[in-house]
Amino acid sequence: MPRRTAFLITLLLAGAARAEMPTDLALPLDCEPGASCWVLRYVDHDPGPGARDQTCGTLAYDGHDGIDIRVPGLVEMRAGVAVLAAAPGTVLDHAFLADRGLLRIADPLLAAQHLNWSILAIPLNEAMFRRADEGFAPADLERWADEGVRVFLAAYAAP
Repeated sequence: MPRRTAFLITLLLAGAARAEMPTDLALPLDCEPGASCWVLRYVDHDPGPGARDQTCGTLAYDGHDGIDIRVPGLVEMRAGVAVLAAAPGTVLDHAFLADRGLLRIADPLLAAQHLNWSILAIPLNEAMFRRADEGFAPADLERWADEGVRVFLAAYAAP
């Protein structure tokens, strides 16, 4: 559950609401793949301890259950990239969560950065002191992510 909570909160600026899983999904960002946005990681299709993407390639990591898309840089991110519904439905923004009394967010970008760094700070710090071929235990990554979400909710959850 905490990993799902992290995903929902990460989408402070836009979370897709959907009723049923359609057979055709659209790119959930207003960008051109390969030109103004790039897929970094795909869903892990390997049921075991390894990782493989949908083409049996290496653009996945063990247990990854989403698709990571990046824009060219901070300037583009701050300018904003429209987040779209991947299927028929509604795109929810931070105001939706705040209006329902779930989160207190005065500055959505700052809140998103707080969540991001609450989750990534420890693994990034640890990575600086490891060999390039030395990975992380999935349990450690999950524990750090759960704790990052807990800290974020302590700061931003509505009373």
